[in-house]
Amino acid sequence: MQKNPFAFLEGGGEVATLIKAKDWSATSIGKIEDWPITLRTILGTMLPSKYPMFLYWGEQYLCFYNDAFVPSFGIHGKHPSALGEAGAECWPHIWTEIKPLIDHILAGGSSTLFGGTNIPIFKSGKLQDVYWTFSHSPVRNGDGIIEGVLVLCSETVNEKLTEISLRESISELEFAVESAEMATFDYDPVTNEFVGNARLRDWFGVAKTGKVNIDIALEVVLDEDRERVKTAIQNSFVFENGGRYEIEYTIRNKDTGQERILLAKGQTSFDENQNPYRFNGIILDLTKQHLANRKIRESEESFRLLTQALPHLIWVTDEQGAQIYMSKSWTDYTGIEQIIDTSWPSIAHPEDIEYINKKWQNSLESGLQYSTEVRLKRNDGVYKWFKVDGVPLKNEDGKIVRWIGAFSDINDQRLREEQKDEFIAIASHEMKTPLTTAKGYLELLLLTIMPENTAALLYADKANQALVRLQSFITELLDVSKISHGKINYNFQEFNLIPLVREAVHNAQVTTKQHIISIDSVDTINIEGDKLRLMQVIVNLLSNAIKYSPSGTNIKVIVSCEADYVTLCVTDEGIGMGAEHLQNVFSRYYRVKEHAVHFQGLGVGLYISYEIIERHNGQMWVESEVGKGSKFYFRLPIIQ
Repeated sequence: MQKNPFAFLEGGGEVATLIKAKDWSATSIGKIEDWPITLRTILGTMLPSKYPMFLYWGEQYLCFYNDAFVPSFGIHGKHPSALGEAGAECWPHIWTEIKPLIDHILAGGSSTLFGGTNIPIFKSGKLQDVYWTFSHSPVRNGDGIIEGVLVLCSETVNEKLTEISLRESISELEFAVESAEMATFDYDPVTNEFVGNARLRDWFGVAKTGKVNIDIALEVVLDEDRERVKTAIQNSFVFENGGRYEIEYTIRNKDTGQERILLAKGQTSFDENQNPYRFNGIILDLTKQHLANRKIRESEESFRLLTQALPHLIWVTDEQGAQIYMSKSWTDYTGIEQIIDTSWPSIAHPEDIEYINKKWQNSLESGLQYSTEVRLKRNDGVYKWFKVDGVPLKNEDGKIVRWIGAFSDINDQRLREEQKDEFIAIASHEMKTPLTTAKGYLELLLLTIMPENTAALLYADKANQALVRLQSFITELLDVSKISHGKINYNFQEFNLIPLVREAVHNAQVTTKQHIISIDSVDTINIEGDKLRLMQVIVNLLSNAIKYSPSGTNIKVIVSCEADYVTLCVTDEGIGMGAEHLQNVFSRYYRVKEHAVHFQGLGVGLYISYEIIERHNGQMWVESEVGKGSKFYFRLPIIQ
């Protein structure tokens, strides 16, 4: 069953609407969903046409027609009751004249054409003499079996109107052929000559006027295709084969030498003795399409060769995440050629599976870049750390059509970081106690210094500020250690995010007189999350916006809610950073080199913030340009 069984009715006017609304289940052809493709196709062609058409279908000669035929019924005529009626019921007064014409076609007879024929019909409340010009043609299915009879008809008022109508029909046909950039041919099997339109003659490089011998035309077909074309033509001349002709071949123009790849489709007409008397059809130029397909194949081959040369494990999926391609390096590493959802438990470390699956699902739903770290098992059973990044590829309408990404080996880097984390964790714990003690003694000293001793108060206050900053650094380092070992506890609860944002903005504004921090948000957005940790993230983003906007500019916080997600963006007008830093700015200890000299920091604030947002099943990303400021975003599900 087709996805949209009514697609063929689109643009079909009033009759198409009546067909869709009618209950066909009681008729011999049953529901529309079960109609054969041949019936759908012929109705899809005739319903939008401006030329009157009538169709008899099936054993009962069920009646179909288009809007252009409706006026022929007249006022208070058979429309719309004729739609779907058996032929004998629709035309009871003239069925004895009509049925033999239909039976002739159904028996395999040649198409007919009659002009100025009087066939009385019941219209406008009475039986009237009506003069018609009409033709009957067979409607064949894919196997060549005749399933219906198509009638092209019009009322003949006088010969002049008939002539005008004919010229208009020919003009419409020529316009359709010209618009589709098709060549046409008409071959006479008896004289062995054919004629074609100007486009065909131009493609083939044959005589510009008059008839051409078929052998001369076949000379332009490439040697490797010529016999196939001859055989296909001869097969179409066999009545039992249905007269259908369809073949793809290449020609070389006799004058210019230009080659074209063509698709020819035709139909042979037979007389009452089943002898072919006419063979005509159309030809399409597929050269551009073939060249485009070749470029695609060459591009795919280049991509395949490139992925084989890279050390990364390259992957491509469709928009839903189903695998399309995995590089050879993937197979070499894992020993698995194709990966499906059930493959992950045998590849990824058991402790990482739930986490990476959740992240991947979030990316599929949000359309944001996929980035995380995972341990993958090598074909010898050894686990190694990889960083995996996935980027969505979108079409011109902005719809995701592919995901492409890579697993990069970071095992050595991860081991070094673990050693560094272990050292930092030990050092931080060792420094925390003496630092707390020193800060306590310093605060006591501040209490004992006399107010008039301004110099001593100043020095002690400076020392206290330095200790506060050092204490903040140690707290960050301890957070990094806790994150690395999965020891940060989260207290999820439902709360209104907006007051939290306003509090963070107020606290940040107190620390600077050079910046104006504004908020653009609604009053209430209730979410589930850890208030303290999310406050830590917002404060970090605001602190960075202040730090990296030394000239004193505007900072804007925008909070928006869409569907089941809330998005927060902190925008500054500061120094910004280049595109080469955007992928690494959330990594541990990463600092932009050109900024490190002028701005203090350990390079862990954004890493901690990123991990906090990750634990909230969210995403965090940045947009930035050198000299034009930065925009830091995070996006959270409202309900965890």
